[in-house]
Amino acid sequence: MRYQNTIELLGFWEGIYNPNFKPLEFEGFRKQTELISFLIISKK
Repeated sequence: MRYQNTIELLGFWEGIYNPNFKPLEFEGFRKQTELISFLIISKK
């Protein structure tokens, strides 16, 4: 899955199952994924 598709899926999932989901904050994060320099790094 490409990063953009993954972020869209996570936003959809959170919107359904997370009562504390903040769509406006997510929208800002989603827009960052459109940048070429965007990189996702996982933490332990």
